[in-house]
Amino acid sequence: MAQAAAQDPEFQPVDFMAQRSRRPPPQPLPPEAVQVAATVITIRWHAPIGTDDEDKRYKLWVATDANFGKAEVLDIAGTTTMAILSSLEPRTRYFVKVACITLGGEGPASQSSAPITTLGLHPDQNEPPTPEVLSLSSVKLTWKPPNDNGLPVTGYQVFWRRVNEEGGALEPTMDVNIGAEPTVDITNLKGGARYVFGVAARNEEGLGPVSDDSLAVVMPAIHPDKPPPPTVTPEQMAAVTVRWSTVNDEMLDPTMTGWKLRYSADPEMVTDVVEHSLQTCTREFPIVAMDHGKMHYFQMCFTNGAGDSEWSDSASCVPPVPKPPGKPAAPFPRVPVVDHQAQRLEVRWSASIDAANRPFGQNLGYSIRVTWKWPLPDDESERKPFVKEYEISGNLEEYVIDAATLECYKEYRVQIRAANVVGWGEWSDPSEVFTVPPPVPRPVGRPTVRRPTHHSFVVQWPHPNQGGAHIESFRIRYSTDEYFRTNVAEVHDVPFNLSQCGVKNLSPGTTYWFQVCATNRYGVGVWGDTSLPNKTLDGNLPAQITTLTVPQIYNSFVLLQWEPAEDNGYPITKYIVRYSKFPNMRDAKIYEEKDGSATTCAVKHIKKDEPYYFQVCAQNAAGGSEWSNSVEVKLPPKAPRALPDADGQRAIEA
Repeated sequence: MAQAAAQDPEFQPVDFMAQRSRRPPPQPLPPEAVQVAATVITIRWHAPIGTDDEDKRYKLWVATDANFGKAEVLDIAGTTTMAILSSLEPRTRYFVKVACITLGGEGPASQSSAPITTLGLHPDQNEPPTPEVLSLSSVKLTWKPPNDNGLPVTGYQVFWRRVNEEGGALEPTMDVNIGAEPTVDITNLKGGARYVFGVAARNEEGLGPVSDDSLAVVMPAIHPDKPPPPTVTPEQMAAVTVRWSTVNDEMLDPTMTGWKLRYSADPEMVTDVVEHSLQTCTREFPIVAMDHGKMHYFQMCFTNGAGDSEWSDSASCVPPVPKPPGKPAAPFPRVPVVDHQAQRLEVRWSASIDAANRPFGQNLGYSIRVTWKWPLPDDESERKPFVKEYEISGNLEEYVIDAATLECYKEYRVQIRAANVVGWGEWSDPSEVFTVPPPVPRPVGRPTVRRPTHHSFVVQWPHPNQGGAHIESFRIRYSTDEYFRTNVAEVHDVPFNLSQCGVKNLSPGTTYWFQVCATNRYGVGVWGDTSLPNKTLDGNLPAQITTLTVPQIYNSFVLLQWEPAEDNGYPITKYIVRYSKFPNMRDAKIYEEKDGSATTCAVKHIKKDEPYYFQVCAQNAAGGSEWSNSVEVKLPPKAPRALPDADGQRAIEA
């Protein structure tokens, strides 16, 4: 048919793809929202079926009503099926529809999308507020309400901070929340201080951005009045405490910027004057390490933005002569022990009464005395051989001494005394008696277990730290319980110069754990780490006897002898002896059963000049071994007559 069509001059081929491209495209599906924000909506749609033209485009209608009365029409390139609609109104409902345009023309528009409502938006940034000074400590702020972006302003947050002439912050920013009125009075500002202000509006969606800083405002200030003289209280340790108050309640207003305190031993305040600048809230100031025993004079003044007040009248006081620290309470010694080893001597104590009850009686150091004789001799030369002293600096309440400096079996006591700028105080009462544990050897490392048999292992271990004395011996313990709660056995007196030892008399087919410890003249060290589990060889039949012999031959009986068989895990319970008149042991008969300890068997009443063949086997709980190789016995024909059977031995059956 393809050839016939080609030969027919009236036949014209039809380009169905070209005809389809010249038809308008079908109606697309309604678009849908992908992402919604306050002023932006991202929408997406699907290309109509069959619109594959590279020149296709889309027409997009955006309106705030479903009838698209005042719609905005957008032209979208056909290479995408997504559009971002921007510059929209917050909290507004929008409708969108789309149509496809190809070479065949503009197709029908889609159905309207579902309503798409933009989100709300916080207010825009405010303009800077306008400050107006109302009093020495208050300012009135006013500002214009910002654009609320569709949601009414519900309140404002006002910010202010104290700044220097360059605008740098002198104090942290303060803030306050107010209602929707665009004005507020800010109070409790400091006289003579420079302030800047800012404001931010709030609606249901949150707080908008803060405005730029306002113009700086300098608060007015008045010169402060002269304050009353301070009150000076003597303390111990050459110290005093200075206290003061305001002239009246008005001096508590925010125009106050601080206090100044000065003192000197010169009543005219000319020489050796010491001055301190203090914060506004300060009403008490301690002074320590003064020149004690001399009269000192103290004055105060009040400062604000306008300057300093006149210095107050002088108050006088003589700093007291300091005294040594009081007697401390008895200290608390403690010797922690790890693996039977004394690690250190910890000495704790409470500060002396002076340091505990007085803020200026701080101790400069302590002296710790460790003694092993009590009571101590009064004479220092007699006392010195029995004490060790440690001096420490700082106001501490704990000190650590190396336990290696102490000896075991001695009864120790500890005393302590404190020092200050004057000197040493009295020694405390002695502590409770304590001793240092004997330095037994350190724990032995994890042993290695090897060469297992049915009844034994070889245990090998690393040598530990000797501790306080030479190692005298080792001990090994083993158990079928990993935690050594039951079935525990020990091997003692292993020589100190060995690092391995055989452990015997174990059960076959049983799992064991091993530990090793060392001993010295002070005692037994702690058990070391546990070995890995190790199992003895499983029990089996006894080994074949290979040493059957006939050591003695008499007139009518012989003596059989053999070496004990290897039991292979289970004790030999008996030996069985059999005989036959044939080398291949045909028609063999049991001659006798011997107990497990026997190694000989006497065979009597053997006929002359006839060969006999004997074998022996061993038996244990697992069964019997293979028969030994046979031995031949043949008495000579003219041997002397045999002795009668007097001991009850069995005779050989014919």
